[in-house]
Amino acid sequence: MLDATIEEIYESLKQGDSVSLRNFGTFYVRTGRECWVFKFNPSQRLRQAFGWSSTHNPKS
Repeated sequence: MLDATIEEIYESLKQGDSVSLRNFGTFYVRTGRECWVFKFNPSQRLRQAFGWSSTHNPKS
């Protein structure tokens, strides 16, 4: 079941669609000149669970 779900997410991203999972976040892609960039935007609930702010930067 998990493999099928991940495959569906992958196929949607390949088509340029975003995928939202309630209380988890949104997966999406951004196209550049020569590549596609995979992005993930965590939900507010997930941010709270890990203590992330909306401007969280793991490099700082």
